[in-house]
Amino acid sequence: MAQEAIALPVDVLFTFEAELGSRAAIENGPQGTRVIRDVTGGHFEGPRLKGSVEGPAGDWVTVRADGSKLDVRLR
Repeated sequence: MAQEAIALPVDVLFTFEAELGSRAAIENGPQGTRVIRDVTGGHFEGPRLKGSVEGPAGDWVTVRADGSKLDVRLR
């Protein structure tokens, strides 16, 4: 028996623009290839949120055979 699809309401929270700095890649590590990107600043704005990003901050992507893992840390 097929189940009926349920539509969930979706609202935009904010848009985000990051200012990016240097990039480094560490290849073939135990978890896969890690790509590290410095985030030097940025800002975000939406209907109910607005703010800026202060450095230092970063974006760490681990690329593995079974998929990628993204870890972004901002303040």
